[in-house]
Amino acid sequence: MSQETQEENQVQLKKAYFFNHQDGLESSKFAVLKIYVGEREYITFVKQAIKGDKFYIPANNGYIKIWNDKKNNILIYESTRPLEIFATGREIFYGDDISTKENTIFCTNRDIELEGFSLVPHIKQTHPEVLEPLLNIICFKLF
Repeated sequence: MSQETQEENQVQLKKAYFFNHQDGLESSKFAVLKIYVGEREYITFVKQAIKGDKFYIPANNGYIKIWNDKKNNILIYESTRPLEIFATGREIFYGDDISTKENTIFCTNRDIELEGFSLVPHIKQTHPEVLEPLLNIICFKLF
């Protein structure tokens, strides 16, 4: 066994905040982000920006937006508006089955413990249909 395997994944702390703001969907910089986890397919969107990409996940009653701020904290926004955007590009991403415990996310190559807003329990309770693509975006796109 290698030393890295023996040590297992180190837990990395990351702050998470619920950010209530006026979301601007008026942009031509949206691309479709298809996330495949096993046989499951999730259609999400990414708004490409110089300051960092913002990810939009359609939910049963609106959408979830997740991104990093300039301090590399995770910000999340929930909207009950339908997600009506025009996308010009497309990206395909193959994710993993990711497990959680409370507010800790067990990614393939790291464990992330979220501080602040209880993101994982909140999403499990309010929007369980977006949990899998959300976790993959956190593990592989925001970290």
